[in-house]
Amino acid sequence: MTIDTIKYKFTREKQELLSELDTYHRRWNRDLVEKAFDFAVESHNKHWRTSGEPFFTHPLAVAKILMGFKTDYIAVTASLLHDVVEECVDPPILIDEINERFGDKVAMLVNGVTKISDRRLPGNVQVSLSNPSENRREEQQSMTIRKILLSTLKDIRVILIKLADRLHNMRTIDALYMEKRIRIARETQDVYAPLAHRLGIAKIARELDDLALKVLEQDSYNEISGRVMESLQARKEILDKVIVPLKQELNRLSISADVYGRAKSISSIYNKLHKRYKTFDEILDLLAIRIIVQQKSECYRALGLVHELFSPLPEHFHDYIALPKLNRYQSLHTKVSDQNNHIIEVQIRTGEMDAIAENGIASHWNYKEDDTTNLQDRDGLDGHFSWLRTLIEIQQEDSESGDFLESLKVALFHDEIFVLTPQGKLIQLPLGSTPIDFAFSIHSEIGLHIIGAKIGSKVVPLNHKLESGDTVEILTSPTQNPTIEWLKSVRTAKARNRIKRWIRETRQDESRRLGEEMIIVELKRLKLRYDENELFEVAVSFGHKELDVFFTEVGSGKTSLGQVMKKLIPKVAPDKETLIGRVIQKVRKGTNGVRIGGFENHIISLANCCNPLPGDPIIGFQVSGLGIDVHRTDCYEVSGLIVDKSKIVSVAWDVEREARFKVSVQIVADDRPYLLNEIAQTLASMKINILSIEMHIEYKLAIANLIIEVRNLPHLIKIIGKINKIQNIINAERKDIKT
Repeated sequence: MTIDTIKYKFTREKQELLSELDTYHRRWNRDLVEKAFDFAVESHNKHWRTSGEPFFTHPLAVAKILMGFKTDYIAVTASLLHDVVEECVDPPILIDEINERFGDKVAMLVNGVTKISDRRLPGNVQVSLSNPSENRREEQQSMTIRKILLSTLKDIRVILIKLADRLHNMRTIDALYMEKRIRIARETQDVYAPLAHRLGIAKIARELDDLALKVLEQDSYNEISGRVMESLQARKEILDKVIVPLKQELNRLSISADVYGRAKSISSIYNKLHKRYKTFDEILDLLAIRIIVQQKSECYRALGLVHELFSPLPEHFHDYIALPKLNRYQSLHTKVSDQNNHIIEVQIRTGEMDAIAENGIASHWNYKEDDTTNLQDRDGLDGHFSWLRTLIEIQQEDSESGDFLESLKVALFHDEIFVLTPQGKLIQLPLGSTPIDFAFSIHSEIGLHIIGAKIGSKVVPLNHKLESGDTVEILTSPTQNPTIEWLKSVRTAKARNRIKRWIRETRQDESRRLGEEMIIVELKRLKLRYDENELFEVAVSFGHKELDVFFTEVGSGKTSLGQVMKKLIPKVAPDKETLIGRVIQKVRKGTNGVRIGGFENHIISLANCCNPLPGDPIIGFQVSGLGIDVHRTDCYEVSGLIVDKSKIVSVAWDVEREARFKVSVQIVADDRPYLLNEIAQTLASMKINILSIEMHIEYKLAIANLIIEVRNLPHLIKIIGKINKIQNIINAERKDIKT
């Protein structure tokens, strides 16, 4: 098919598109849209969809979806061009060319929805050893979505184009091979449908949910669809008996209203069947009507009428007009029972509320003559994006977290509760939030030092689940700090990411202190004097401009103590030849790698309570009839044993290089596929023998407990440093072995 044939094929579509813009646009650049239409047709003339259709059918369909929301000509122009940069590579079409031909506004929108290709990924992206292609695809997906949302904060038309793009792709997904269908449907179900819900665009969200379900759970989809069709006539007859008297009474009260039955989406019925463990016949709100009135006050009058005519169900009334949802959805919800005990869900709202409920941000945004699209210039829109702006800011502060996509999913998948500060300020939080979430929503410093909370006069623990209407007072202490356990209780991305950041920073501080201590202790053991300038020279030789960074590298095991001493000893030793000889001089072997003074023929045991390693400060105690137990000096048992000073024994390490010691390591991570496999492979690459390994999931956290064999404390530090570099690892630390 020649380019002229393709252009001719789309001539009628172009005229229809321009005519549709004319129906709601008064002042717009017709030439720009025509030029974009022709440019896109020509650019895609060699491209074909998997279905066999010309590729341009896709951007054309996206433009038509947008015009259904009455978006302006700039958005329509960008939608026609949205794939040219991504798809046209021979020859390539760059954003600069789009900017030159169609202007900076169109170029910004096209760039905002253009995927980050695999070849554009940064070189430092961490790739799973077990499945590098899958891991790289996930990273690409995360970066692309983050880019789209960042662009959305500048211009909301970006997300409208992207959602329309995804909707048409899902409508035509049957042409793809099954593996790709499943991957795209899963991404739609996990990200794009919830994002449309969160932005209040119910019309798109419902269809995306249904189309994703049709791919992922085809049998269930077909069964529910069939059951709904079977019951269609019976449900219509029931609803007619409700709608007719309602209309009559509304007319009597001079309330102008549209009253109609509404169908539940297949996906919403599926979720109730599978998440609430109900049968098809038990789903309460399969029968539903909507009442659309003109004035806000009429919503409450209509509600009173509904409750007069039918029996309301206690605890099934929600006033989302007084307390709108986070996506600015407003409506009155109630459930009533008719004369035959049929349960019917009733929604009551104004026409404006209905437009917002169906179209969300699109209903706020559609074309205005001033052509301003900056978010700050749109009344009422900022609330739609405050949660997103917070999420982006957290991720930018904490760029090492690598879990933006997971944080986004947490932010998308929740209902909300409304809680109050003691001063009466209303705070919206995800359902299931705890005082920790509440504290971080007020200020990070309050969150970091929370010890509890008071609801009314009752003190509640940190993991207490808050409920709507609670007035919460936070209790803090300057000595309190976050723990890994807090991550099991929090629901908000802000709290979760700030806790993880604090843990990482604390781990760095500990590594810095440990590194400095290891160097100083070793120099003191060798009876060497040193000054900071000499240490700094060695730090520079390892490529570090700051001593703190150098100490952290040593403490985390990235730079070994042996490497440091090889460079440091010649600088500080008065007679380096004699000293080096003394350092490497072999000492008398001792039982179990421990040398004792003043005792012969004693059995020496390493205490199971603390499992000391060579490099740990140690202390020995005589145990009647059992020999000598060696403990770490920081062991919790030492404070009780040290009371009897007569049993204290002087001990020192004396081990061969090949000796191995058992140690327990606990790993906490955000759960993901292949994590355990990657941990095992990392240890195998270091030739570490794993004696046992156990992993379980708690509140979306993977908790792994390992017992491994190591040579000494520096060796363990190096291993932990390596584990902490694995993607999604929150913390890895030494633990006492439980016996």
